[in-house]
Amino acid sequence: MLTDISPLMLRLVLPMALGLLSRQLRLLPDNGAEVLRIFVVRICMPFLVFQNLFSARVDSFPQFFPATAAFVLLSLFYALTGAWVARLFFNAAKQRNAYFIAVFMGNYGFLGWGVMHSFYGPDAFTRSVFFSMIFWPVFLLAGFYFLLRMNHRSSGSTFSMGRMILINATAPIVGAILGVVANLGGLSLPGPLAELVKSFAAMSIPLILFTVGLGLTLNMKTGHWKTIAMAATHRLLFGFFLGWVAWRLVACFLPVDSLTSRVILMEAVMPTAAMSPFFTLYFDSDRELVDGVIAVTTLLSMVTLVLWYSVVEWIL
Repeated sequence: MLTDISPLMLRLVLPMALGLLSRQLRLLPDNGAEVLRIFVVRICMPFLVFQNLFSARVDSFPQFFPATAAFVLLSLFYALTGAWVARLFFNAAKQRNAYFIAVFMGNYGFLGWGVMHSFYGPDAFTRSVFFSMIFWPVFLLAGFYFLLRMNHRSSGSTFSMGRMILINATAPIVGAILGVVANLGGLSLPGPLAELVKSFAAMSIPLILFTVGLGLTLNMKTGHWKTIAMAATHRLLFGFFLGWVAWRLVACFLPVDSLTSRVILMEAVMPTAAMSPFFTLYFDSDRELVDGVIAVTTLLSMVTLVLWYSVVEWIL
């Protein structure tokens, strides 16, 4: 099994290692990770999503509903357990908010897409797109709701929330809609346009992984390690149980094929989302702690993903 997984893990580790090395050598400006992330999300990803859904088998489209339902349930489970643990173990609002922010949402639509594509191929990538299609609406609405409740505050302007959803979700969703329409309509792309789509799509997965490595920071206070260990356990180990419950609940009401089942279970143990520090702009939080959890869970996931891959293959 290890020999089968090793090439898959190298596809993930090498671009991330190159990104981390680039950060350590300061080959890019300080805001390079953020600029590159925006480029990938708003430019490359829509091409990748379009190409994948344009060439996807039509019989995979019904899996959109169970995949999306599992994502919503999983997000709710993480939010509930994250809020409960934060209130139980942390008295200071700054640490309480930071813990919730650090475990609430996983890197489903960024690193998760790369992992699913590398582990299971383009059909699994299609399922992972379905899984995280409504990432931004759920991320913002659920995140703000729970943090406002935890901090006993009323909601702020809905304009900024709507604007964030519009900016970050529009391009991938438009790419998905166009890909599905072109697929169902039996359309074909002219040669130059097909080459353009193929070129930008091919850049997406390596750049996603490179950007994850570029955004890692290894400078953390020693006092944070206990909390980081708790958060890492929550996301990388306990998360599998949450994913299993979400998967079984969805399977009670909707048909879930074996590939979608694999995607749900593997997405459930993704490390902390790179976008999570967004909430530190609105709630008093220990940003360094959040960054530390992102770095540690991402690095540890290179080991835990191998373990969970083996478990999932054994179960299914």
